[in-house]
Amino acid sequence: MSAYNLKIDSLSVSIQNTFLEILKTSLNKEIHFISNEISEPLTTSTSVKISGAFNGFLYLSFDRKTAKIVAEILWGEENLALLDPKIPDGVKELCNILGGNLSSTLEKDNIDIDLDFTWKFSQLKEDLLKSHYKKYFNYSIDGNTFQVILLLS
Repeated sequence: MSAYNLKIDSLSVSIQNTFLEILKTSLNKEIHFISNEISEPLTTSTSVKISGAFNGFLYLSFDRKTAKIVAEILWGEENLALLDPKIPDGVKELCNILGGNLSSTLEKDNIDIDLDFTWKFSQLKEDLLKSHYKKYFNYSIDGNTFQVILLLS
């Protein structure tokens, strides 16, 4: 395990709490941290690419129902169709918000990272296989589980 991976491990609770507070603030809903258990990725995922002190990705992974709930909250709309393009846009926006806050949290510990917000098709399963370090943060909203996954290569 690299020095940065050890540093990330030591900051895990701080990162987890930062994500929790940002999720609560961004979604204006009660969000609960569930666990750091490794679990199968869900059906709707998006990511931001991380480079700098370490390389990897920050992923957000939802089932379609939970992605719809998040998009409706972010866009202030109700009853979006399950295939509405606002759903992936909402998920991407939330991932960007979390990525920016991850960068700020790490910067406090002199870990500088850059984020690439260029959208790409989700390659979560492939990126999981290539990553040497994986940290899962599982949360719930309205009883529905979603994941924030930090992958470092």
